[in-house]
Amino acid sequence: LGYNQGDTFTNAAPGSAPNYHVVAGPASSGPYAAVGVVPAGQPGAGTAVVAWYDTTSQSLKISYNPNPSSVLPADVAQWGTNVRSVDSGFAGQHVDLAMDDDGGIHLAYYSSAAGDLKYAYFSGYLDAVPDIVVVDSFLSVGSNLMIQVHDDGTNIVPYISYYFGSFVDTRHCLRLAYRNFAAGTLGDGASLDRFTGKWEVSSIPVANVPKNFVVSVGVLSTGVPVLGFAT
Repeated sequence: LGYNQGDTFTNAAPGSAPNYHVVAGPASSGPYAAVGVVPAGQPGAGTAVVAWYDTTSQSLKISYNPNPSSVLPADVAQWGTNVRSVDSGFAGQHVDLAMDDDGGIHLAYYSSAAGDLKYAYFSGYLDAVPDIVVVDSFLSVGSNLMIQVHDDGTNIVPYISYYFGSFVDTRHCLRLAYRNFAAGTLGDGASLDRFTGKWEVSSIPVANVPKNFVVSVGVLSTGVPVLGFAT
């Protein structure tokens, strides 16, 4: 698993992109990864944060590097020292990451053990214990996802778009979820396959059958979510 910072140093290993960092080796990395950067004005601004699915331990991991422009081979020690586990038990596939303007880290990911969509929140890159909830648990749901956040002036609202694998090849396989702050503290959006109201979960009506590809989401300045998908 690598991280490409820019053009501040030289690649020394053939077969990799220029200016890369080694975040995790082949024994502890997989096909799902996401990256974010602590925004300007926050403590640790410019710190790179990477989350990925560890195929060996079947778990979601995260690490950070406060100096991602440093030269090789220091990158391995910088990333490796800061690695910590987020969730386990086949959790972390299809992971995506969004960083809010306050430096909060929002992760959305699929847990194949139960076929659930899950969400984890870190208040900052130094936060060691995330808040983790199940967003959607009805049948097998939550793959090919994306997460974005929107500051509505009062709350930073996470929006997650995702694919409903149990409804594959139907016009009912796209979903959108966002946290319902009116329902109180952060909690599971679904429990025992029943919705709790902590998250608003919607099936997206479409005219044509969507393909089982990534479902993209963006949020307008007005707070209106916009989805992109293939049919």
